Amino acid sequence: MKVAFITGAFPLISETFVLGQITGLLDRGVDVHIFSYEQPSRAVCHPDVAEYRLMERTSYLPARLKSRGLRRLHGALAGSRFCVRMPGLLKSIRSWETLRGLLDTPSCSLAERLRQEGGFDVVHAQFGLLGIKAARLKAAGVLRGPLVTSFRGGDTTIALLRNPRVYHHLFHWGDLFLPVSRFLRSRLLACGCPADRIVVQHSGVNLGEFPFQQRGLPPRGAISLLCIARLVEVKGVQYAIEALSLLRQRGFDVRLTVLGDGPLRAECEGLASFLGIGDRVVLQGDCSRARVRHFLEQSHIFVCPSIIGSNGAQEGMPNAVKEAMACGLPVVATDTGGIGEVVRDGVTGHLVPQKDPGAIADAVERLVRSPESWTVMCRNARRMIEEQFDNRRLNDRLVHLYRNLAAKALAGRAELWEDEAHRDLDMEMNP
Repeated sequence: MKVAFITGAFPLISETFVLGQITGLLDRGVDVHIFSYEQPSRAVCHPDVAEYRLMERTSYLPARLKSRGLRRLHGALAGSRFCVRMPGLLKSIRSWETLRGLLDTPSCSLAERLRQEGGFDVVHAQFGLLGIKAARLKAAGVLRGPLVTSFRGGDTTIALLRNPRVYHHLFHWGDLFLPVSRFLRSRLLACGCPADRIVVQHSGVNLGEFPFQQRGLPPRGAISLLCIARLVEVKGVQYAIEALSLLRQRGFDVRLTVLGDGPLRAECEGLASFLGIGDRVVLQGDCSRARVRHFLEQSHIFVCPSIIGSNGAQEGMPNAVKEAMACGLPVVATDTGGIGEVVRDGVTGHLVPQKDPGAIADAVERLVRSPESWTVMCRNARRMIEEQFDNRRLNDRLVHLYRNLAAKALAGRAELWEDEAHRDLDMEMNP
C-alpha cells in the first residue's frame, strides 16, 4: 500500500504524533511518502527521523511568497503550466473553490509531485486546513486516491469559530475524517461533517518508550512539578507559574520545570521573576525525546494548565498528558477541549477549571497531602493508556481504515469502468 502524508511542517519535535503514525505505518509495510509545506529548523529532532531515513521520503513544497500580488501572479503561472501538462484539466473546474487549488504555487507543486509518483492508494492530510488544499486538487481531478483528513485541535476550534462553513468543500470531497477526540468530533458534526465518514482516531503513545514506574513524594528536597507545552496562549503555562507561587506561599517546597518553547517565553520568565519565584521555575526550551523521558522519570507531579484561547483555540487531546499518565505520574489538568476524555477526575487524575491557578494549587496540595492515593489513580491512568491509546493498536486500526477505503475506491472504479463498457456497447448496438 502506498500512502501520501501531507503535513504543514516536517519534522517537528512538537508533533511526535505525526511521526509515530509514519513510523508505525512503515513498520507495517506501508510505503509512506511525505509532502511538507515547510521545512522547520531541526535543532532538536527525534532520533526516529534518522533511524527510518525519513528525510529521503520527504519532499518540500516551494514556500509561499509574502507579497499577495506576487503570490497571485506566481500561482497563476504555476497553475497555467500545470494545466498545459494536464490536457482537459480545465474542463473539470466548475467552481472558484476548485480553481483556487490551481492558483496556489505550493499546491500546484504538490499536485505535480503526486502525479509524478504515479498515484497513491490513500492521501492523508494531517490537519484540517491542509485537507482543504487537498480537496481542491481532488475536485480538479488531479488527486485521485481516497482523501483522509486528521483534525487535532485549533484546526477545528479556531477555524470553525471564524467560519462555520470553512470545511464545506472538504466535507463534500473527503472520504474519511479522523478527529483525535470526541470533543472535536462533536464540533465537526455540528458544522456539517457527514456522520458516516467520521471516526475518532486518537493519537497514540509508544508504551515501550514510556514505561510505568510507581511514584511517591521525595523523602527530602523539593517536589518537582513538570509541564510539557509550547509557550503559546492555549497552553496556559502562566497559570501553572501562578499556582507554583500560591503553593510556595502555603509553605510547600516545590519547583516547576517547563519543557517547550514559543513566543510567550519572555512573558513567562517575567511573570516568574515578578512573583519572586524566578529561581523555582526552569524553562528548558525544546528538548530531545531522551531529555523528555528523563524529566518524566525524575518528576513527581505533572501539570497541564491548558485554556480556551482568546481566538477560541482548545486542545484536541495533548499527547504530553497521555505520556505522563503512561509513565505513572499523577496528573493535574484543566477541563478544556478533549482533556476530560482521558483525565477523569478522581479516577485517572485531577481535573480543574481553566484559568484558575488556585484550583491547580489546591489539586497539587491534595496530592501532596495524600500520597497514598497515587497508587490506584496512577495505575488506573496507565491502564486507560494501554487500553485506548497504545500506538500499536491505533496504527493497526489506521491501516485497516486505509485498506477499507482503498478497496471501496477500487470497487468504485471497477463499477465505473463497467458502466462505461455498457455505454460503449449500447452505442455500438444502437448507433
